[in-house]
Amino acid sequence: MRLAADRITGAVVPSRLGTGFRWLLASTVVNNVGDGIVLAAGPLLVASLTRDPFLVSMALLSQWLPPLLFGLIGGVAADRVDRRRMVVLVDLGRAVVLAALVATIVTGTFNVALVLLALFILGTAETFADSASGTLLPSLVRREDLGVANARMQGAFLLTNQLVAPPIGAFLFAVGMALPFAAGAAAMALGAVLISRIVGSLRTEPTEVAGVGEEAGDLRDREDEDKVEEQLERGDPLFGLDLSLTHPRVPCDPLRSLPSIAIHHDHNEEHHPWASSSTALTSRSTGSSRLRTTASTGPTSTTSCTRGSTTKRGRWTLPSTVA
Repeated sequence: MRLAADRITGAVVPSRLGTGFRWLLASTVVNNVGDGIVLAAGPLLVASLTRDPFLVSMALLSQWLPPLLFGLIGGVAADRVDRRRMVVLVDLGRAVVLAALVATIVTGTFNVALVLLALFILGTAETFADSASGTLLPSLVRREDLGVANARMQGAFLLTNQLVAPPIGAFLFAVGMALPFAAGAAAMALGAVLISRIVGSLRTEPTEVAGVGEEAGDLRDREDEDKVEEQLERGDPLFGLDLSLTHPRVPCDPLRSLPSIAIHHDHNEEHHPWASSSTALTSRSTGSSRLRTTASTGPTSTTSCTRGSTTKRGRWTLPSTVA
């Protein structure tokens, strides 16, 4: 029996994903069970107080609106604090809110406004918790295992939060109005304990980008820019450039006139003796976000070289010499 359990565990959560990921997945499962139970029980609790369909629908809106309002804020917060600690505190806060709601139900002092407020607070807290827990993966598993780990996390969310837990919440509400919220409070508290078992600080500076090394990215950018600048200095053709004409009086021909070209790089400009008229050149092959090459002759115009209302764009190779 133990061997079979180990095999199942190894298939669902491979050992290469690490112990930290197993704690994270366990916390995600428990939290989503609690979320799913409350997701179904909240509207039922409002429906037990009023027959107004608008107020009943407000119960669902109170749970689904916070991700739209606070999703970006939750992501910013997750980039600036210890993510594990953030999830722990949010889960404990949700447990306290649910425990307070249970107390009002037991004492009979709850009303529609109080329930809607509690559901909105729970939805907001869930948004912050999901923002932090979802971004823990790159800190816990190797890059090549991110696909498998993310699939396990999303599968756990869909299975528990969307499929299994809501019917359980409705059943518990039928047994007793306070039961689903008490179960949700217990799930949140247990989830906080599980996530706290992850060892180490998981704080990420806001300047970092997940999966992209700052130094490596800058080095690649500098190398790409140096190659383009060397080609310009030698007068070599520029291959792989995405060209967009912006002068209204010049036909859609990038080789019409080639007076000057300016490379904008970190607020410095280098002028080169040829380019097409009012042509904006951006490197497609290098993918560099720090290099912007423009060329212009005569007055600047924002009108695109168009036929009708569509800008003509194309890939061109500029000659090294112009007569």
